[in-house]
Amino acid sequence: MMNYANALASSDCRVFLCSSMLTLSHDKELLTEISPNIYVVGHDKNASINDQERKFSRFPNFFLLLSYLQKLLALLSDFDGDKIFFLYPTFISSMDYAVLVYSKLFSNMKVYCEINELRRTNIYQNVHANNIKNGLGKLLYFSRIVKFRVNEFLTKYFDGLICISTSLQEYFGKYNSNILRIPILTSDLNNSKPAPPQFKFGDTFKMCFTGFLSVEKEGFDIFYRALEQLNAAYPKFELHLYGYGTKSDMRILVNEMPEKMNFRDKIIYHGFVEQEQIQNELKKYDLLILPRNSNPQTEYGFSTKLGEYLSSGVPVLLTAVSDNKMYLKDGENGFIVEPGSDTAFSNKMHYIINHYSEIVPQLILNAVKTVNANFYYGNYSNTLHEFIK
Repeated sequence: MMNYANALASSDCRVFLCSSMLTLSHDKELLTEISPNIYVVGHDKNASINDQERKFSRFPNFFLLLSYLQKLLALLSDFDGDKIFFLYPTFISSMDYAVLVYSKLFSNMKVYCEINELRRTNIYQNVHANNIKNGLGKLLYFSRIVKFRVNEFLTKYFDGLICISTSLQEYFGKYNSNILRIPILTSDLNNSKPAPPQFKFGDTFKMCFTGFLSVEKEGFDIFYRALEQLNAAYPKFELHLYGYGTKSDMRILVNEMPEKMNFRDKIIYHGFVEQEQIQNELKKYDLLILPRNSNPQTEYGFSTKLGEYLSSGVPVLLTAVSDNKMYLKDGENGFIVEPGSDTAFSNKMHYIINHYSEIVPQLILNAVKTVNANFYYGNYSNTLHEFIK
C-alpha cells in the first residue's frame, strides 16, 4: 500500500491511508504525515472501544462502517479537489459493501479496487464439502462460497479495478472492462549495484526463504525432496527459514521432514523478522528460493516478495507460476524451473553450485535492472494518475 501511495502522491495528489480500525474522535490530531503528501488518518482505538465493537454482529457492523465513511469524508472535505476511494480489500467484505453504498448512493464518488488472489482462491480451499460432517460447518462453508461469489459480482460496480496478474485481469474482465494491471511494486533502489557474490565451490551453500511457511502453497514438500537429492551430492548446504506458519506446517518443515530425510541439522529457523530488517538478512545468503507449486492461489497471485528478492543482490531460484516468466529468463536474471518437479530443482541447484562464480555476477546485475524497469513504483505514477482520473 505504501508503494501505491508513493506512486500516487504528488504536488496535486494527496494520499490518505484510512482504516476503520483507527478512530476518528477529535481528542487527538487526526492527520499524521508519514511521507510527503501521504497521511495516516485517525489513531489507535482504546480497548473499551474495541471491546464494544466486538459485541456487534456483522449486520450492524455494516452501518458502523457507513458512519465511519461519513465521518471520514467530513474530515477530508476541508481539502480542495476531487475525492476518490481506492479500496484495498481484506477477507472482511463489509467494507466493500459500505464503500459501494456510500460512494454510489450518498456521495457520488468514484471508487477503485485493487484485486489480488486471496478471495478468488479462497473459493478453491476446502472444496470437499462432503468431508464436513457437521451441518453447521457445511452451512458456513457454503455461505463463505456465496459471500465471495457476491464479492466478485460486485466488482462490476467499481469505477475501475487494478489487478496484480494477467490471470486476475482475464478473470475479472467478465465483470468490469476498466482494468489496469500493475505487477508487484518495489521502492527506489537508487541504481545501487549489488555486492559481488562470495560463494565458491566447496563452501557451505546457504539458501534462504522468507514469508509464510506453508508446505502446500510454497511447495516445500517437493523442494525438500530436491534437498534430499542435493544432500547426497553436495552435503555442505543450509536452508534458512524466516517467517511463521501454522503449528502443523512448522513442525513438518523444521523437524519432521528434515529428520526423515537426514538433513535436520541443515535447516535453520530464525523466526519472524520485521519488514525493514529483511533486506539486510537476504544479503547474507547465496540463493533465495521461491519454490511454489502450481495451484489456483499461485497462478492467480504474483508473489510480492519477488521484488525484494530480485533487488537484494542475491540470485533467485523460483518456479514458472503466474507471471514469473514474463519478467524473468532462466540463467539471465534468475533461475526458473517448472513447478512440481523435485528433479528439476535438484538439477538446477547442482548447476548453480558448480557454475556460481561464472554466471551469478552478471545475473544479479540483470536482476536489479529488471526490478528498476518493471517493479519500481515510480514507473506507474503517470499510469495510475490517468487511470483514476
